[in-house]
Amino acid sequence: MTGATLQSPDAATLPPRLAAMPPPAPPAGPLVRYHPSHGLALGAAAASVATVGLVRPPGPGNSGIADVFIALAVAAFVVWAGGARLSLRVPYAIPIALLVSGGAFGAFAGDHQVLGLLTLAQDVVLFAWCVALANTARTAEHFERIVTVWVLAATTYAGLMVLASLTGRAVFLGVTLSQDGGRATLTFGDPNMAGSYLVMSLLLAVAVRHPRSAVARSGVLLLLAVGVILTGSNGAFLALGIGLAVCGLDALTRRRGVLVSIAFVSAVACAVVALLAVAGTGRLSLDDVASDDALGLSVGRSDESLAWRRRATQYAFELYYDGGPLGAGPASSVERLRSRPDAEAIELHHDYLAALVERGIIGAVGILLLTLSLGMKAWSVTNDVLRPDFRDVVARPAALFGALIGVLCSGVVYEILHFRHVWALFAVLAALWLWGRE
Repeated sequence: MTGATLQSPDAATLPPRLAAMPPPAPPAGPLVRYHPSHGLALGAAAASVATVGLVRPPGPGNSGIADVFIALAVAAFVVWAGGARLSLRVPYAIPIALLVSGGAFGAFAGDHQVLGLLTLAQDVVLFAWCVALANTARTAEHFERIVTVWVLAATTYAGLMVLASLTGRAVFLGVTLSQDGGRATLTFGDPNMAGSYLVMSLLLAVAVRHPRSAVARSGVLLLLAVGVILTGSNGAFLALGIGLAVCGLDALTRRRGVLVSIAFVSAVACAVVALLAVAGTGRLSLDDVASDDALGLSVGRSDESLAWRRRATQYAFELYYDGGPLGAGPASSVERLRSRPDAEAIELHHDYLAALVERGIIGAVGILLLTLSLGMKAWSVTNDVLRPDFRDVVARPAALFGALIGVLCSGVVYEILHFRHVWALFAVLAALWLWGRE
């Protein structure tokens, strides 16, 4: 019939049983338009997460194999987003703009423009990757694919560490596994980076309950924990303790209430203060505690690490007063210290002080806003109601909140914003905040 239109039948024309049923709900969440490059973008995103630990051997500009996959993931997402005309969300835009602009002002005001601009280029690439991951994981299926690959890859990294340790091989598959007195690094090139990655992966496995089998999951968590011990990273132990404490506190609050949680935290705080007081009297020696190799790599060097970090903090304030409020440019601190005969050329190992020293007041405001934005998103994801499909994937969002708190606290003992896996965590939180909440 020419010109005829199809009309939905009203309740009067339907059988009584069908008329009483509520209308079907619209599909939840953002629609993903099909495009031939859709699978390529998802596969590239998963591959970039899986290879994030391939930092050594290094390439030009301190790059690594991981950066090749990161660039491919960004390029594949751009093709998919442009072809399918996806709505693009850019999390953390204002804080990153301040960090980058502050670094640019500092680089041009300082004496190390080339080094500063190279670092800024790395910042932009990592931020673009974070945006690509957050927008790729816009459905529960895509999100689950990415985090599952992350956990599987982390389990493989940890397994290689443990295998190399058990076989006593310092070199495994042509990659140096030991440095700094035997602390495992695998392909990360730095034991602190390796420890941070394994802790973050462990908490992610807790959050998404992967593998689904409790027995298999326990084995994965144990393997990751042993990998953390092999790195001997005090910062990683700190992050792990904080992350597990947040998970336990969240579970205790939900089961027993806020008052019980407050009492528990107060008791733990008193115990910590008492332990520190005993240690201060000299009755408890770290040399006595660190009787084996594993503790000797971490607790046994705590006094040396604390002294080293106090010296770095002192250098940070001296560099700030010498450089001024605009900063001296990203990654310039080591070069500035190298030119001083009375100083040791070391990294500041403090993200917040480094932002102030190298990116000036603008950069300090940027990292403050980034911290607040991350905390807000993690808190919202933990306490808001997730969509049913995302809730099936993320069973314990408090573990992600704990991972973030651990990362932010780790920023006072070493600089974590240049760790690639940290930006992957930022992307996971942004994806849940953007697409996973009801």
